This record gives sequence, structure tokens and C-alpha cells, in this order.
Amino acid sequence: ARRWTVEVIERRGDDAPPAMTRHQGVLYAHPSAHPTALNELALAGLQYSARRLRAGLVPDPGDCGLCGVLQLAHDGHEAHRQAGVAALGLPRALLHPVDRAQACAIAGIDVPHAGLFFPAAGWVHPPALCAALLDHPAIRLRRAHAAVALTQTGAGWAVADARSVLATAPVVVIAGGADSVQFRHTAHLPLRTIRGQLTLLPATAASRALRTVLCGEGYVAPARAGVHSLGATHRFRDRATDVRVAEHAENLGRLRRLAPRLYDAAGADGLDADALEGLAGLRCSSPDYLPVIGPIVDAAEFARTYAPLSRDATLALDAPAPWLDGLHASTAHGSRGLITAPLAGELLAACLEDEPAPLPAGVAEAVHPSRFLLRALVRRRLAPDAPT
Repeated sequence: ARRWTVEVIERRGDDAPPAMTRHQGVLYAHPSAHPTALNELALAGLQYSARRLRAGLVPDPGDCGLCGVLQLAHDGHEAHRQAGVAALGLPRALLHPVDRAQACAIAGIDVPHAGLFFPAAGWVHPPALCAALLDHPAIRLRRAHAAVALTQTGAGWAVADARSVLATAPVVVIAGGADSVQFRHTAHLPLRTIRGQLTLLPATAASRALRTVLCGEGYVAPARAGVHSLGATHRFRDRATDVRVAEHAENLGRLRRLAPRLYDAAGADGLDADALEGLAGLRCSSPDYLPVIGPIVDAAEFARTYAPLSRDATLALDAPAPWLDGLHASTAHGSRGLITAPLAGELLAACLEDEPAPLPAGVAEAVHPSRFLLRALVRRRLAPDAPT
């Protein structure tokens, strides 16, 4: 939209698993009662993504449902958190508390708890959203190419696969999830993976009464393409993406606790978990659960330039950062990618175009890739001559 020509290098081909054509992703924010950077980012991202979807970004109504998200106060801790969030005085159009009777009316099915309702949120089919964002005459998509090498040149950057150079450009944005660290320029980023599996729960005439997304320990969405998307599990230190019966059972157990009437309406007790469809993938996260968005520096040079901070963290240093000109990252969006990744694109575009940022300065700093290098220096863990 800012008159750049964009080439997207995507390692996946067109051979998506069948479950990929049917699942839903939820526009999900889980705000705390405290004014944190993550709170600001999640709520701003939720509003941005919802606004784009309301404007018709995804043209097929069967691929998007802004039906609202109802977060149920499923235990005492969650009820306390929700009371704190409600006390923040956020706009009612963004979120507001509802009692149990109101929650049942919104959901279209009996639910056992009161909760917080996000009326502008909902669900979207992620492949449809990606296709809509890529549908622009200035964007060229190259599938089935794995970028493995990144080289700085006199004119910018060259991106190559195992055989040849794929593209050259003055600007590169690395958006490869946890694999973003495969390049030496970004190897210092402390990224981690979290396995997640969702279950495609066959819809019944009774379960189709669900009118909004329900969230608690997990989530369940209204029916799309004959199934409810139900999820999702969390597995640290597990990079496998096979679909597992045990995790289907875990998702079903969460549904039973979250909404027993919906569980019964779907006939979940009579289902054979072995026969259920599902989808497993890897989320990428950071130690502070904030995404990594912004320009990349030379890590070794950064350590040398700001070495005095390891002795006195209060120093105000004015030395320019050793940027790797034109190299940026957008990764570690965790389970919030549908609400943080689109806004991250706006943040990067504003940076490249020298426009006002779409986020407060404190939030932009909180997601900056250099924050980990700075913290390591301040904690005296990064030696000025450390190899990268």
C-alpha cells in the first residue's frame, strides 16, 4: 500500500493437510488488570485486525465470523482477573462484563459462568486471511522455497536457498517463526517453540446453536464447514507436528469443563477420538511473551558499543546503534498472531517510511529485537567481545 514491490518467499507448497482447509483461528486477547506493554499491544492489535476484517479484508463471509468472543470466568482466579480488567474502564465496544444469564443469551447455549465479552472480536480462517493479505498486484508469492542464506551486499541483501539466489532487495523482513534464528544475523534472539494441537469437532444440529467464540482454559468456535475448532494444547520442548489422540482427549476435556451443555450437544461422549481430525503446529514465543518486531543490529558490535552499560545501567549513551541496514524481523507472535502480526506489519512499514508509529513509544520499545541484547548487557552476561 506504500508503493513497495514485495516478494514473499514461502517454504510451504500447495500441499496443505485437509484439516487446514476447515479450521478457525480466534482473535484472542487475554488482558490483565495491569497496564503492561503486552496489554496495550494485544488490545490495539485486536482492534486493528477486527477493523480490517469488518472492512471486508476477507471477502467470503464463510471464512470470517466477527461474532464476538466470550471469556468465561471458569474459576476464582479467572473471575478475579476479569473483575480487575472490568475496573480498567475500557470502552464497552471493546469489552464489558456480562453475568451468567447474559452470557447464555450471547452464546446461544447454556454456559455455567459469567464472563467478559469482546463484541468486535471473533474468528477467521487463517489461510483465507493470508490469501487476502497477499492479494495485491505489487506482491509476488514464491512457494516451496526455503531461504537458508542471507548475505549483505552493496545494494542491500541477497536471499538464497540451497542452490541459488532467490531474491535481492534493499529491505528484508525475517518472519519465519522460530526458524528466524537460522541466520547468523538473528541467531542471538532467544526464541522458543510451543507445540499446539486443535481438534475439529463435528457439528451437530444442537451444537450449531453456539453463536459466539467461547474461551476459558481453551476455546471453541461456532461451526464452520461442518466442524467446531476446539483447542488448543500447549507442549513445550516438543517440535513434532503429528496429530495425537491424547491431545484430542485433552481438548475434549477442556470443553467439558468450559461448557458442559455444548459438550453434550456435540455428542462428545460418543465420539471416537481416533477418528477425529485435527491440526498440530508450532507457535514461536519469546521469554517475555512479547513478539519481536523491528530492525536488527550487529550483536557483537552492539555489545562493544554499549559495553559501559554492563558497569552502570544508568548511563545515557548517545552512540548510534550498529544497525544492519534494511534488515528487520517480525516473529515470536505466539498464540496471538492473528491480532499482533497485522499490526506488526504496520509498525515495520511506519519504520521504513519514517511515519509516526501506530503504537506508543513504550510498546514499540518493548517489542524491539535489541531488548534482549540490552538486558544481557545490563545483567553483565554479554561480554563486549562475545562471538555471535
